[in-house]
Amino acid sequence: MKKQKTLAVLLSAAMVAGAIPTAALAEVVGSNSESGVKAAELNVDQKLEEQNEASEDEGSGFVLMNVPYDKVYENDIQNDTKVDAVSSATKEKTRKKKVVNGTYHSEDGSEIKGAIIPVWVDDLSLLKEFKKVTASNAEEVEVASASDSTYNDNLFNLDDDYAYAVLPNGYEPKVCKKLMKIDEDGKPVFSKFFGGEQKIETDATIVACSGRYHPGKNKPYHGDYEITIPDYQKLIASSSNAVYEAVLDTNEGDSYGLRLLENTYLKDGELAFSTGFTTKSKKCILNPNHYKSLIGKTITQIRFVTEKGIFVIPTELKVEKQEIYALMNIPYDELYKNDLKQNDIPVDAMTSATYQKTRTKSLSNGSYHKNSDGSKIDGVTFPVKLMVNSDADLKELTHVGDGSKELTITTTLRGKQQTNTYKGRDTLFENGTYAYYVLSPEEKPDFYKEVTVGEDGKFEFSETKFQDGKSAEKSKATAEITTKTTRGDYQINVSGLDKSVTNSSIYEVILETKDGKSYGLRHLENIWRGNELGIYTGYTKESHGVDASVEPYKDIMGKTIDKITYLTSAGAYEIDTDLYVPMKDGTQAEVADGKSGNGSVAVTVKLPERFDPEYQVTGLKTSFADGALTYTDAMPGKYTLTISDKNEKWADIEADFVLSSDTNPAYYNRDYSAPAVIKKGSADEADFANYLKNITKVSVNGKEYAASGKGAAVIVKSDGTIDLANSSVFDGKEPYTVVVTSTGYPDLTFEIKQVTYDSSDSDSGESGEPAGSSSKKKNTSASDGMTAGSWSQDAAGNWYFKNAANGKNLVSAWAHIENPYAGAGQPKDSWFHFDANGVMQTGWFKDSDGRWYFFNPVSDSTLGRMMTGWNWIKGNDGKLRCYYFEEISNGHRGAMYSGTTTPDGYTVDADGAWTVNGIVVTR
Repeated sequence: MKKQKTLAVLLSAAMVAGAIPTAALAEVVGSNSESGVKAAELNVDQKLEEQNEASEDEGSGFVLMNVPYDKVYENDIQNDTKVDAVSSATKEKTRKKKVVNGTYHSEDGSEIKGAIIPVWVDDLSLLKEFKKVTASNAEEVEVASASDSTYNDNLFNLDDDYAYAVLPNGYEPKVCKKLMKIDEDGKPVFSKFFGGEQKIETDATIVACSGRYHPGKNKPYHGDYEITIPDYQKLIASSSNAVYEAVLDTNEGDSYGLRLLENTYLKDGELAFSTGFTTKSKKCILNPNHYKSLIGKTITQIRFVTEKGIFVIPTELKVEKQEIYALMNIPYDELYKNDLKQNDIPVDAMTSATYQKTRTKSLSNGSYHKNSDGSKIDGVTFPVKLMVNSDADLKELTHVGDGSKELTITTTLRGKQQTNTYKGRDTLFENGTYAYYVLSPEEKPDFYKEVTVGEDGKFEFSETKFQDGKSAEKSKATAEITTKTTRGDYQINVSGLDKSVTNSSIYEVILETKDGKSYGLRHLENIWRGNELGIYTGYTKESHGVDASVEPYKDIMGKTIDKITYLTSAGAYEIDTDLYVPMKDGTQAEVADGKSGNGSVAVTVKLPERFDPEYQVTGLKTSFADGALTYTDAMPGKYTLTISDKNEKWADIEADFVLSSDTNPAYYNRDYSAPAVIKKGSADEADFANYLKNITKVSVNGKEYAASGKGAAVIVKSDGTIDLANSSVFDGKEPYTVVVTSTGYPDLTFEIKQVTYDSSDSDSGESGEPAGSSSKKKNTSASDGMTAGSWSQDAAGNWYFKNAANGKNLVSAWAHIENPYAGAGQPKDSWFHFDANGVMQTGWFKDSDGRWYFFNPVSDSTLGRMMTGWNWIKGNDGKLRCYYFEEISNGHRGAMYSGTTTPDGYTVDADGAWTVNGIVVTR
């Protein structure tokens, strides 16, 4: 263990360094004092072994004495409030000398009682009632910390007030007080400090910091005001130097004494004091009484009294009166309680079924939620003015600072995962009720709520107040109301609000009606993206999967909203409106479905009293009589009947119905390279356009895709084309069975698959290698009933195949031959036919049974192979026609279909060409 030097040795450095100036010393000890003369003539080389064991308590001399703070400062400051001892909960720092050098403390370290200061005593016998300490009775005291230090300074660890040690004869400190007398209650009375003063030029600064953290750190300021002195340890005193006093002098002539640990943090050159709001600093209980009167004054100089001398720093530091503003999480009911007029129904928290939007700040900016699962929005993070007695009223709350633990939230919206990290004040977004972040004086908000503590100990929030000269700005934005909404029974659409407002943190949105009543809205359920406001009055029961809040809003029906107020982080705005909220009573109408063209459908409805109806269907010529809606020239599709009240008292009543056709004006073009749904030859252009417009969903291999709205996938485009490159739909697993659903039309079902042949010429074959061989002769092997042999080509380019079984060319014969050179996606084996001369055939071929076949005429590594399935083949007129060849191995695989319906439901004529409504489809 490391041990501290004895008292005499500790003083040696100060003795060698210098002494009080002679004139000042004479003022302390007296010009005729024998001891004073001895001190003035003292040689610094005198041996320090002359300890105070040899000193007698008689005559005069210097002592080191434990002096309580109130006595230390008694004659050094102009202040009627005494300087108290420092209470500490840590107990370690009070006993760590490099932190509090120059002080003494209670035995258990719970209190710094005062300073150990040099004192001149004319008559040492006056000290006989006080405890005298010598080097021989020093005790070791181990500090309760991780530091491996043991202190053996007998005054530092002694809690007796006025305990003293007689200094060696001739010791001359640089500063000291003089013992003036012992008063009637037996306590010493001291002079002011004597010693030479040194002026220090440095730029000290002050910060008003009640309740705040240091910028960017998770470290609170030490009090309500903090002063920083640059290069303190270099200019004034290091940690090894004892500091006896620190005094703030003001422009009004009074002064204030500071104490180590509570007020001075000299390692960093910091001074701090509390004027009442801040009650603790680093677990030390702060006493503000001595410093309250500093508010409004200017600190003109700071004086430090140290073992090295007296140092004075001229300053001009104004102690401004503080108004403490913060951002605080306030529940909705408490937020709106004093802002709403004539409306005592509490505004509830907003419950969510999605759990994602509540935790997505761009959708609920300005709100907060306690639960990390996002199951509920509890309220709003609102600017407040803290009118509490002190921070003790906030001790149970979460205090957020710039250096607080970061918040990370991961959400998934529309299948996309997003992770956001929030810091400092933004962590209030997912934090507890009344959690708060103190704003700097420069961030004084234009409006706020005052926070006080009621008699029941609960927080109370005032109505929203504005700073002097501030008010809500009149906005030129406009608003419309509609009952056609998925966001409640009514939706107000606000237009003209700047994006800086709608994208900001929205604190409150209040609707005010002409009768003077007002209604507060909440995020997500009532406020969506800033400018869509939904109102639930009881007829729409759910809000995105959870029960909607109805009670605060149900009586707004039949009233006129004449003002909308926005309170946001971008400012406060008022929008003048004239929005009548039409009545609802839950009346519903039903309209039967019908056929397109001309006709009528039945309407069933029981209208409210005094409802003067008018019947209309947008996009349809109609008339209404005797419960029937008659129409003419109706295209297939979905329609909405709107029953309006001519008196404009009641909300419109709406009902949907469908008028349908038995025929479909569209078909699939069977073009794999440019697939599309196209118009049938006999169909009307307007009917086909209507068909495309009415497409609501498309199914691909059994999976449905909505054509519009949330999660939509546009498969059939507005011009009918189909994008096979959309890999999220077309995954490469052909064929694709597609079902197109268009409202008012029969479903269109077809199959998309790559057509194996699209000939540009139906005439005779071309030269080329039937199996993609790179030589004029290539052997094949027999497997699974296939014919083995070798290919050969003559000078004219004709191909022959020699059967390995008999060594002869195939003549007038079919053969199933392996193709070892087929490319990716091409068949590995195929059927071929050889004519009477043994030449491999290409193009059209009619077999002896009368069936037609087609052999690939294109050199694509499969020249001459028999085609199957649908194939576009060019005729002599240059047009392409589509033919279907049997795909199943049933004895006539590859045979062309003619004059019938194909297995997938399409019609081919007598020549085998595909037809629609009897007309051959060509390209």
